Amino acid sequence: MKLDQNTYFNEMHLLIERATKQWSTAARPPIYSLNVWTDPQAQLSAVNIDTRVNSDNQIQQIRTFMEAKKKRALSIKDKNLIDITNEALRSLPERNDNPAGFVFRCISDSLHKSFDIEWSNSVRCWDELEPCLLKVRDMTLDAFSAFEFDRDAEVSVNSRSSWYDLPRPLRTP
Repeated sequence: MKLDQNTYFNEMHLLIERATKQWSTAARPPIYSLNVWTDPQAQLSAVNIDTRVNSDNQIQQIRTFMEAKKKRALSIKDKNLIDITNEALRSLPERNDNPAGFVFRCISDSLHKSFDIEWSNSVRCWDELEPCLLKVRDMTLDAFSAFEFDRDAEVSVNSRSSWYDLPRPLRTP
């Protein structure tokens, strides 16, 4: 079996529709990061939302952890660990880019019938899936357009290399 794009887009449309309904059920903070991922091997997709407060807290926790590691490395004069922690601190992202750490992770998810495990393990899987995910990103942007966004909000999807990739601003400056 290969990817049935029509079925995939129908599945994703329903997923996004459920997510917007779920998001509209209560007073919510402004959206800072909106992410949709598809895990081909699990045959699963999900919508995830993060706030600026949670994102900043996540990054600060990582910074605090790495600074403690660096302090320890300095105390034992471990040059290799000092270099590693310095690089980790220099390369910290500006926002939480891990949907598993989003405050509203998997607000909606969906199992797929549009492809099977054989296709998901094939070499062409991501070549076919990534262009579809770009369309899903735009579908998500349209579906959530009525909600409140942080001034630096963005929508992203996953890719073969990251769970949070190909970000696009939710509001134009």
